[in-house]
Amino acid sequence: MKKTIFSFITALILLTTAVFAEPIYGDADNNGILTANDSAVVLNKVLNSDFQMNIDDKYADVDGDGNLTASDAAMTLMKVLNSAYVFPAESGSEDTGSDENTDSDDTGLKTNALVAYFSCMGTTEQIAEYISGGTSADLYEIIAADPYTDGDLDYTDSSSRTTKEQNDSSARPEISGSVEDMSQYGIVFIGYPIWHGQAPRNISTFLESHDFSGKTIVPFCTSHSSGIGSSDTNLHSLCSDSTAWIDGRRFASGTSSDEVMEWVNSLNLNISEVKTVGEFDFESKTILLNSGYEMPIMGLGTYSLSDEE
Repeated sequence: MKKTIFSFITALILLTTAVFAEPIYGDADNNGILTANDSAVVLNKVLNSDFQMNIDDKYADVDGDGNLTASDAAMTLMKVLNSAYVFPAESGSEDTGSDENTDSDDTGLKTNALVAYFSCMGTTEQIAEYISGGTSADLYEIIAADPYTDGDLDYTDSSSRTTKEQNDSSARPEISGSVEDMSQYGIVFIGYPIWHGQAPRNISTFLESHDFSGKTIVPFCTSHSSGIGSSDTNLHSLCSDSTAWIDGRRFASGTSSDEVMEWVNSLNLNISEVKTVGEFDFESKTILLNSGYEMPIMGLGTYSLSDEE
């Protein structure tokens, strides 16, 4: 009797798992485990001239293009070799933990540069977007936890919020969020409007909230008439001595992207492409693993852990 009850409970658990288990993209043999065999199953189906894709092949279509191809087999193998890899088909529904303030360049190219900016009227935001677009740098918006109203921004009012903040060098207005992983950036552009001749105190909050040791900071600002003045140099003390600062530049409203990029290019910054973990490099035929090792992929189902071709 006890054996019968145990068997029944075991069967019930297995049935429940089968019904409610989360499907795995790439699990072509539907055994609930992702292995190199799944890649082989996909490839065998692709090579079969009589194969016709059906509903059972939904999770084998790892790139989400509606077709089963050798690309799906290759991407399945990538995930087997590197658990951090996320298939395009599942990325839309899975939370990757990225910071909502950060936007990546549309080209898919990732560099070691970040453009962080604070903007209330949109002028600084436009310049920041020019720099991000021209350098493929990530774009991060510094957002005030308590948004500024038109009255707050009235610089002619001695009792307005911005006037009080700017007259108090110790003021640190709260900002919303933070850069998820500042360590991945070597160059950081920081943009802001000029308020009462200085950078908004939100910039001070941002600088003191992150570690810029060993990084290069490039400030830029926007204003109707005031120059950058001492607004950038006054920020230096907020970072460690190992932070390198580039002389900043002021831009007026309506500045063209060509003018902005002419300035950026004149700085001769070492902005370089950064490879993403799990991404296949077609030029070098390697995949970057979590450990930082660039593993050569010699062919589907075959790989090498040596430095030899």
